[in-house]
Amino acid sequence: MNQPTRLPTVEPKKALWFIGVCSILAVAVLIWLSIAQPLSATTLDWNYLASSSLNLLASLGAATAGVMVTRQFGRDENPRRVWLSFTVGLWCWVIGQAIVFVLDITASPYPTGLSVIDILWILGYIALGLSLYYQFVLLYSMSDKKRTAFYLLLVAVAFGAATLLTKLVIGAGLGQDSHWIVVFITMLYPVFDLAEGTAAIRLPLLFGRGQWSRPWWGLILFALADGIDTFFWVGGYGLLPETAQNLLNLLSSIFSFGGYLVIGFTLLMNYYILRYGHISGLFRVTQPPPPPPSPKP
Repeated sequence: MNQPTRLPTVEPKKALWFIGVCSILAVAVLIWLSIAQPLSATTLDWNYLASSSLNLLASLGAATAGVMVTRQFGRDENPRRVWLSFTVGLWCWVIGQAIVFVLDITASPYPTGLSVIDILWILGYIALGLSLYYQFVLLYSMSDKKRTAFYLLLVAVAFGAATLLTKLVIGAGLGQDSHWIVVFITMLYPVFDLAEGTAAIRLPLLFGRGQWSRPWWGLILFALADGIDTFFWVGGYGLLPETAQNLLNLLSSIFSFGGYLVIGFTLLMNYYILRYGHISGLFRVTQPPPPPPSPKP
């Protein structure tokens, strides 16, 4: 792909600075809405709805940035399937977030049992896991059979771990008012988070400080947020005072929101680098070392 010789109207550095400042302000607004509760909550909790809309916008921005990065690769280029899977996973979560927002704004009850929202969330995890798998395949050479077997083994281990946790939770008398499939899905989220978060930590070690590891940092924040939510669901909050519960709720919201912001920002940075190369000003061009002097005759 030929890179443009001219920058867009808004230079990449300025655009990223603007988006970065807006992201920090958005986090501050989220904290303010959670702590101060400045909006009315008579008929609907507009504080929660405002927070939910911020989350939806952040997820939409991250998914859009994923599309922009994916389009920079040709169909025959291996990195395309990495970022296509990553983007599909994000869009699954965007649709899930949109359904939740519609239910909240219309004051409709959340569905019980296995719902479309759960399916979209799980599909998102699977797509992101597939993206991680493709990324590791690019780093380690494997035959096609070994690749498929390895991926299927990882999926089987994840579902097996979630099944074991489900039995342990039900055996401990937790979640008795919920159907077993709800308990299973609740346990599946932290298992996916742990697996994908661990892989996401591994990638920066392989890439060094390279920009291609940065979008995965958002998955680590999602793992922290879902870990808090699962702790709440299994009854852990009953062991904590109200102040600690409120703090954990706030941290969960910040981590979840921050995950989308980190993914969107880093994907946009990668888009500018792919689209405009060194003229984007986002990386330094390393000059080759000078040739050694010719030996004296």
